[in-house]
Amino acid sequence: MNLYLADEHDLVEFQRENKNHMKALNSQKTIADMLHIAPHKGIKKTKIHRAVVEWLIVDNLPLDTINGEGFCRFMLQIDPGFHRPSYKALKKEISFGNTNVRNQIYEFLEKSSEMPMPYPYTSQVIREFLIQKVQDFNLQDKILCVVTNNGSNMVAAIRDWDGIERLPYVPTHWNFKYRSWKRLIQLQPAIRWLSATLPFRDDPDAQKDGRKLQQLVLREEE
Repeated sequence: MNLYLADEHDLVEFQRENKNHMKALNSQKTIADMLHIAPHKGIKKTKIHRAVVEWLIVDNLPLDTINGEGFCRFMLQIDPGFHRPSYKALKKEISFGNTNVRNQIYEFLEKSSEMPMPYPYTSQVIREFLIQKVQDFNLQDKILCVVTNNGSNMVAAIRDWDGIERLPYVPTHWNFKYRSWKRLIQLQPAIRWLSATLPFRDDPDAQKDGRKLQQLVLREEE
């Protein structure tokens, strides 16, 4: 009978394949079975949690992604011993990774931050040196401005660098502003006296300067 069915209808082979398929299905673990599997601990648990954090960071995903039903079902099939980390565990791993990377960057910058520059320190030498270092660190098209002091060679070096804007050194800039305002406040009595007396002079130019000074002089609330 089996030979007849095999020759005429290929039913025996179908039954054999169907039997194997059902056997494979029965051998698969159900979600209920997986829930009874002990979760990973120790080093393996830490490695898996760090891998999850890396996945979230690389793909720029929200932390709540690990609570999605699809992700949970997927991980139960891939690794039944995986239990999703808590928010506290995720934040701990992110903090650990951030500290580790920051320390590596600090060590790298500490070793490479001091670079001797050849003499003489002309604007051309400085500009060529900086351009070369930008290329060495592969920072082309990533630098928009450079902060320098007010030295003439530094100002000229950045001024002649195409596409780069120079920003004045902040402490020097603020110190200059502070000293200017301090002197202006000290001169306030004299400025007020001139603004009050110049308009009454016989000289037309003095009268004009007096009116202009009255417009520029600071008021008490300023």
